[in-house]
This record gives sequence, C-alpha cells and structure tokens, in this order.
Amino acid sequence: RAPTMSNYDAILAEAESNRAAAGDLERSDDEDDRGGFPSFPDNDSLNASFDGGASFRSPGGTKLRKRGSGALASLRDVFAEFSNFGVRGDERSDTMDGSKWAKFCRETGLQDGRRVDSTSVDIIFSKVKPRTERRITFEEFKDAVAMVAEMRGERFRDISDRVSRVGGPQQQGTTRAEYVKFADPSNFTGAYAANLGFEIKPRAKADLAWRSKVAVPQIDERVKRVFHEFCAFGQGNPNQMESKTFVKIMRDCGLIGGGNWRGRFDQTAADLIFARVKATRHPDRHIGLEDFVVALVLVAEEVREPYSVIADVVGAVEHPSCSGTVGEYNRFHDDKDTYTGAYAAHFGVQKLPREHKEWREEHKKTERAPPDVPGLKAMFNAFCTFGGGAPGAMDNVKWIKCVRDSGLLSQTTFSQTEADLVFARVKTKGERKISYLEFRWACALCAETSGTTYDAVVETVLSGGPISTGTRAEYNKFHDDQSTYTGAYAVLHHVPDELRASKVRFQKPHWKQGRARPSDADVPGLRQQYQSYTSFAAGNGVDMNIKVWAKLVNDTGLIGKKFNMTSADIIFAKVAEGNKLLQYRDFLWMLALCAEERGESFQQVAQRVATHAPASSGTQAEFVLWHDDKSTFTGAHAARFGLQQRITDRKGWKHERPRPISVDGVENVFDAYCAAHAEAPDGTRLGSMGATAWEHLCRDAGLFGFQEFSKTTAREVFESVANPGATVIGYVDFKWALDLSAEKVSVTYGDLCLTLLELGLGDEDATRERGDDDEKIAAAENKWRAVEAEHREREMAAEMDRQRRLAETRRRRLESAGLPSAPPASPPTPSRARSQQASPRVSMNAGSNADADANQTMDEDGPAMKELKDYAADDDAGGEFRGGDGQTVA
Repeated sequence: RAPTMSNYDAILAEAESNRAAAGDLERSDDEDDRGGFPSFPDNDSLNASFDGGASFRSPGGTKLRKRGSGALASLRDVFAEFSNFGVRGDERSDTMDGSKWAKFCRETGLQDGRRVDSTSVDIIFSKVKPRTERRITFEEFKDAVAMVAEMRGERFRDISDRVSRVGGPQQQGTTRAEYVKFADPSNFTGAYAANLGFEIKPRAKADLAWRSKVAVPQIDERVKRVFHEFCAFGQGNPNQMESKTFVKIMRDCGLIGGGNWRGRFDQTAADLIFARVKATRHPDRHIGLEDFVVALVLVAEEVREPYSVIADVVGAVEHPSCSGTVGEYNRFHDDKDTYTGAYAAHFGVQKLPREHKEWREEHKKTERAPPDVPGLKAMFNAFCTFGGGAPGAMDNVKWIKCVRDSGLLSQTTFSQTEADLVFARVKTKGERKISYLEFRWACALCAETSGTTYDAVVETVLSGGPISTGTRAEYNKFHDDQSTYTGAYAVLHHVPDELRASKVRFQKPHWKQGRARPSDADVPGLRQQYQSYTSFAAGNGVDMNIKVWAKLVNDTGLIGKKFNMTSADIIFAKVAEGNKLLQYRDFLWMLALCAEERGESFQQVAQRVATHAPASSGTQAEFVLWHDDKSTFTGAHAARFGLQQRITDRKGWKHERPRPISVDGVENVFDAYCAAHAEAPDGTRLGSMGATAWEHLCRDAGLFGFQEFSKTTAREVFESVANPGATVIGYVDFKWALDLSAEKVSVTYGDLCLTLLELGLGDEDATRERGDDDEKIAAAENKWRAVEAEHREREMAAEMDRQRRLAETRRRRLESAGLPSAPPASPPTPSRARSQQASPRVSMNAGSNADADANQTMDEDGPAMKELKDYAADDDAGGEFRGGDGQTVA
C-alpha cells in the first residue's frame, strides 16, 4: 500500500506529528540502517520480549516499558514450583503435566467441588494442551487459569491473590520416610560411593583374636542358676541357650526397654553380641554357660558399666516371666485321672480294665424275657416298614417315632433322651438296629423307667400306630388315574390292553382353520406403528418378542375385562408355535385373535394400535453437556453422528491459525470491562464478557474509526468466537476476538494489544467513568492514525530500497553488455486513490485532523522524503545520483 509521489509530504508530516504527540511514551534512539526508520516486532519477537522482561515497541514506533506485572504473568513462579514439585534438580522442566495441574487447582482452592470439580479440572487441561501432547507450557497454563476464573466468576487479580496466599505446593498427606542407615549416602561404599563423588572408605578387617583379649570372670552361682532356668523355660535344653532366650534374659532383667540403660542397649545390640559370641565356637546357634558369661562381659562394655553390676542385675531375676494366656480349667485336659488308653500310658496313669457285661445276661439268669402279646409283632413291623424300611429290624429313628406316636414320651416320666439310652442298652454291640425280642426288652425298660407295668406299655403301643404328618398331594388326573397312561408308563404300571385301546386320542384342528387371513389394507400406518414398537428400546424394527407384544397391548389400551395379560400371552404362544420372534404377518394374526377375544372387528383393534405410539415410562435423565450436546462430540463419536464437517466448519479457522499469546496486562483490560458491565442483561459477569462489554471495548479502543470495522463487524467477531448458543466469552475466546479484530483492520495482534495498554483501558475506575466521552474516543482514533502512518512510512522506505536495488542491477547489466546506461524512467510504484482525508480506513474526524496536521508540516521533509526528491531531480536532469553507500547509480 505504498503511497504515491504526490502526497509523500503530507504522509511524512502526519507521521512526524503523531510521533511527537505521544508524550506519555518513552522515545527510543535505536534506529536501523534503513533510512532511520524504527523496526517493529512481530508476534514471536513480542512474546520473546515479554517473556524476558524486556521492553518492546508500541504501534507508533516508540519504546514501551512493561507497565507492571499482569495478574496471569505473576503466576510464573508458582507455575515453576508446581511443575517441578517432586522433581530432582537435573530433571527440572518448564512444562506441567495433568497431575501437577490437578494438584495446583486442589491446593490453591480453585477446585471447590461445586463450580469447579475434579472432572472440570481434567477437561480444562485437555482443552488447553496441544493434541498428542501430555504437558502444557506457561502460555497454556495461563489459558487454563483463565478458564477456571470464567467458571468461578472471579477476576484474575482475585485468582492471583488466592494463589499467592498458598505460597507453593504443599506436602500435607505425604509420608516421611524414617531414617535408614543403609540409605544414608555417607555410608555408601564401592561403586555407589564413587557414583555420588564420595571418598571410598577402606573396609575394616574383623579382629578374630578378640576372644583371647577378654578376661573371663569367675562364674557366679546366681548367674549359673539364671542360665539353666531360662534355658529350660519352654521345655528347652537346660545347657544350651538360643538367641531368643538371651534376649529374654536381657528384657526380664531390665537391660532392654527400661531402667537406667534406656537408649544405650536394645534388642539389636543383644543380637549382635550373641552372634559375636557364638560365631567361632557354636555354629549350631547355641551357646554354653561360659559363652553366656563372655556375652555378659560384652554387655557391660556396651552399657559402660562394670561386669559386677550386670551380674547382679541378671542374678536378681528369680524366674523367667510368663506372658502367655492362662487357659481355663478343663476337666478332660487337666484331670489326668480321666485319661484312658494311649493318653493314660503317656502320662503314667494306672487304670484298671473296664468290664462291660451285658445286662441281659444278668436278666437271663434272674428273669425271663418279656412275654409276647398278640398283635405286638404286627405293630412292630408296621413301624419298621414305615417310610420304606424292611420288616423285622427297627433303627433308633423308628423307635423314637414308635414311643412318640404311642404317647409314651413325657417330659417328666420318659423323655427322648431316656428313650435313646434304652435303645442303646437293648441293641447288640456294633449293631444299629434291634430285633423283635430286643424291642420287647425295650418296652420292659420303658415301663421300668416310667414307673408303670409292661402290659400297660404294650397296650399303649397296640392302641396307636404310625402317624403320617407329611403333606397330602392334591388329585392329579395324569398321575393318579392310571387309565390315562400310555406307552412305556402303561406297560410299567400294567394297564390292561382293552383299557388302552378304548382311549382314542382326540385330534384338535389347527387354530387357523375357518379364519380369514387378516389384511392391513384398510388401516394406514399400522406397519409404521409396528416398526415403532419393534424399534423401541434398541430393537431391530423387524422382529417382535413377547415383551414388545405385552407393551403394545398395554400401551394401546387393549387390556380390559374381556382381554387380560394372560389372554395376550396365550395368543402369542398360539401364533408363535414354539418360536420366540414373530414377523409382521404373525402380528396381524395376533390382532385378529385379540379382536375375537374382545368381541370387536379386526379393523377396530388395528385402528387403535395404529393411533397409539409406544409410551416411555422411564426416568428422564438430566441434561449432560458432553452427552446431549452433539456439537461437543469429536473424533469417532462426531463421525458416527455426522457432525465432523459441521464442527470443522465452525472451528476450522482456529485450527488454521496460531493461538494468540497472552500479552502481560491484557487480562486486566478484560477484567475491567467485565466488572464495569457486570449488570448488563447479556450475562456479563466477572470472568465472562458479553456482547455489550465487547462493543464498548472496541469503541474505546478506536476500532470503530476504521471503515472496515463497525458495530456489526464487532458483533460478528463476537459470535464467531463464542460457543454455539452462548452469550458470553471467556478470556481465551477474548484473545481470539482481538486476533480477528486486528485482522479486520489490517494490523497485527501485537499492535492491538499494546494499544489497549497505552490507552489505559485496564483501569477499572477509568473504564467505568469513560462512558461515551467523544474526546477520549477521538484520542484512540488518533492513536490508530499514528499506527497507520507508521505502516505507510515503513512500506515507503521498503519500496525505495527495492527501486535502488533494481536500478543498480540494471546499470551493471548495461555496463557488462557495453551499452550506455540510460537514465531510468520514474519508478512504477503501486498506488491507490485517496480522498481528502488522511486515510480511507480512519473516521471523518480523524481524517480532518490528519489534513490539518499535514498542512502545518508541509515544509518539513523527513530523511526518506529528501532522498527521494533528490533522486527524482537527478533523474529529470539526466545526471547521476550518488546513493547512501557512496556508489554512483544511473
């Protein structure tokens, strides 16, 4: 967009005046070698300068100092602390993974469980991190914090204050390991010490002759007694002591765990002393009395006491302490007189052999067998055979049933226990049943126990009989009437042939005989309703099972007095004929049978079904954004629902553009306008900006002074970055809106961000008082005039440099060809038609101001303009022009 020759003076005068008017900014003396024009950084250099804490240039070419630290930039130290928490010095990183991000939100209080929960924290991390990456940088971390602020409805300043109060990652809930001697690097030897840079310590050799240097004292009788008692404790060998016994002596005498030696002698020291004493003489893990005395000498050296003191302490122990549980008295264990057999022989209990004489032998000598009574044997066999037993032998169960059914059992005279004892007395040893004779003896003993006579007991038994208390089955024709048996059952139960021949099986006609095939020609929509029911609850839309049929007759209101659910099941079974799935033609037959049951025509029933859709009686689930909003689907899920193209169309412009950086201080501008318009009806609140606040920001920034940017354009930009159906945007979408707005007015994103900071739009009080001040809005438009003039100046200088290079190339070619170098024509410079205003992209007010400034500074030429005029004058005269490098050009 290089300007033409006719208006160079006005353009340069406008640029010089605008640069002189920027009094609140610090001028830079740094100029490059291209005619004295200042350089302007791109987005990458702007980001690098911002990250390094250096200054950078404004859109007007002046040099800006960083205006304090922004709310998000102040989190850099916290980001570094959390991202490197638990990481060694040589593995420190400038990125953060998901677990450290979750720890940051949890410990700083950003995750409160209501507005921001653990799921939201994970989703935010997935949104800001690049695809296929698992860690985020500080720029992406700032976007994540901005999303949290949007969800919580807070300022970035409040978030920064909350984080600063925490101070850094906490170590609460972590387990501190105890000190381990072998994990102490100062104790490392060999390769481990060499790897850590420690001096390798020479290994000390053991003194194998230490035993000869120990003076063994005379053995005290008390020490000897203690040695034998403790060795014999627990059925041990009284002359050999184990390691646990030595530790027990040290504990019982108070050397371990108490007394004046607490902290100077413990179980580990006792084990080491025992191992040192037994190592050379007793490899079988035992020591003798002499070794025990040597061990006491070593104990005395360990606790820094004389041997006599240790000997007195050990000798003062009366007996080994027993800390076991004392069992209660048990007669069969503690009373050895009750032992018999091998146990009595093991414990030396003398027992006389027990004589077991049959009591019947004594009765045979003194008494005769009980007499037999007529009918008693038959009653005996009746009880023996009850329930499938054999006659002539009665077990204990049948005997108890006999006395119970006869009424002989009594709680006072003859109990069930006494009946069992009687049975055990009369039965033969080794047998489990009694004979008829033993049954009579049992009746005699029963009479003796109950205090009555034998005849009375027999009469009571004869008066009763086996009583059946089981459940009596109802009459079943196919089981109880054997005349209905056929085949193998008739042969098995001996049914006469003439009775079986007289039974002629009735052949029932098929249910379809005599019925016309139903048709749905007169019932439109019946097939579609059938497909609706068969497709309900993930059906295939073709086959109908009994559950779908039951739902159909229930939802359509066919269930009533004449037609119930049992009738519906019978109709389905009749039509199915053993199948589980029915087709549409079978469905028509079921409707025909249903119409017969209800006493209606087929058309009436079919019409009722065709007008009733399947009813859903399930629980209505709440709205879930990630499930119900299909626009959030991605990947395979989006492809399944055909949404991938629509999502790409909506978000494709973001995927093709680099993500805007977070310029320090711009978040304060965002917070200021959100707070100033927090009561707007469009939903603006802290952390979220509505359309009204965005339009006011564009107006205050002077963007409406460009012809390409209006309120309609601002609304379109806002809607393009907002989520579908949303009325507000967060800070991340706010940066995208600034990026699109900068593209609309043909400036860089860095120009727009720095201009917002120069205008002081980050001050909340100034934002509230700004209102519709025309003077401040005009000042913002003048600022953009300076930006545009600076752009034109840079383009003009670049064009002049290009023309000089072209002229030099042409001159060299002519000289090499031996041709005279003719003066070149006027350089073809691309131009555009200009109005009376300073720029067609600035408002009328700004244009008039530019013309006035240009008229005032028409006589003042810049260095580039003077060089161009000299070049044109020499060109018209046909002379030579000497460039800035001292070379003569045509």
